[in-house]
Amino acid sequence: MLEGKERPGWPLRFYEAWEDKAGGIKVREGTVSYEQLTHWLTLQANYAIADNDGLLLLEEHMVLRLITCDFSDYPFALGCGQASFLKIKKAFRLHDTTEEAFVSNNGAFARYFSAGVNSVEADSLAMVIKIPRWARGSGALSLSFDRKTATTRAFLNWIPNHEHEALLNLLRDQKDKSAYRHPLLLPTHMLNSHQRTMEAYRKLVDDTIVKVELRVGYALPGLLYYKPIVPLVAWGTAGPDDFEDVVRRLHGTLAELGALCFECTFGKDAGAFLMKTQQELAGRGFISLVKVSPRVSEGFVHQIDFAANLYSTMVGQAAVLKERVQSHINLTFSLIAQEENKLSRAVAEHSQRDSAAMRTIAVMTMFFLPPTFVATLFSMEMFDWSPEAPRKRMVSANFWIYWVIAGPLTIIVLVVWRFWWVKEEKRAQDELRKTRQRRWSKP
Repeated sequence: MLEGKERPGWPLRFYEAWEDKAGGIKVREGTVSYEQLTHWLTLQANYAIADNDGLLLLEEHMVLRLITCDFSDYPFALGCGQASFLKIKKAFRLHDTTEEAFVSNNGAFARYFSAGVNSVEADSLAMVIKIPRWARGSGALSLSFDRKTATTRAFLNWIPNHEHEALLNLLRDQKDKSAYRHPLLLPTHMLNSHQRTMEAYRKLVDDTIVKVELRVGYALPGLLYYKPIVPLVAWGTAGPDDFEDVVRRLHGTLAELGALCFECTFGKDAGAFLMKTQQELAGRGFISLVKVSPRVSEGFVHQIDFAANLYSTMVGQAAVLKERVQSHINLTFSLIAQEENKLSRAVAEHSQRDSAAMRTIAVMTMFFLPPTFVATLFSMEMFDWSPEAPRKRMVSANFWIYWVIAGPLTIIVLVVWRFWWVKEEKRAQDELRKTRQRRWSKP
């Protein structure tokens, strides 16, 4: 099991509440170092709390005790370290699968109702929820709730500073402080926070898809629109490289949509899990025995149900977005194929004209070259055609000089021809690239 490192100087953060003798709720928040964690868990030393009469409060008198920690060096490890986690787990009586759930990448949730030694009915609840870390999800919660004392103990792992502040604002803004006694206060907040994060992420993905649609001139949803507002050339390098970037973005968007769909499906299942937990809490008499107003309980039910419905909607939206992206990919490949066909036709036309010219030259050369060679060869002074000396040699003894000079010259001509051919081939490739750019840059 991977363990996070203990960090001196990176304290844990806490929020806790208790009830005074007058029935009011008092709260305290702050930080605690790893060295002082035991003192905070047992309300000793600097973390002791005294009532109005000067008597020290016991740990079981605390209505709500919450401690959070940030990310560790490794994303799938305990942010507070193994030793600190075991202290918190033992003191808070957390769910047995807390550690396994916290280091999981795929998300998890579980609950367990347990009864005391001399009790038949369940008198405590242990719950763990781990948000999957795929798209932008993070965070893990493990809590225990005691029905007899109406107290909640909770540990939140992977909670960055801005999310911790959002949680503190939620707790501070609770007008009805009886919500501190409800075991679904923190799970409901976690569900709502994750739902808002996924909605913001879905909007980013949707905006990316719309930008790609504008680049390729695809019809926007609900609009009969087929002409790009911004030409392709204005978005970067014109030509096939631009469409290559479009295809890469579309495939990347498909991966993002897969992660989004996975996390939204988890959120929908987690909402159903919390709704069932609420029903079991009510059925087992947990809510009726604690001092929680019916309005607070109904508010949590409404929030959970609404978040679950929003998750269901986002799952449907993700499915539609996947179809849109796949349609864009097909369209992009079709446009590329059409442009390649146009280029192929243009190249074929140029090749046909060049081929006709070369054939004409070849035919004329084949017609005149043999007579020219024969006439030139026999007109040299290397041959003696005079009738005055019939017994004299017709071929000069220096005829070999002709071949000594002609042979190397022929080789030189072949080398020069090869150099010219490579240069012309490069020029043809440059011309083809320019032609392709001109065609792709047309609005």
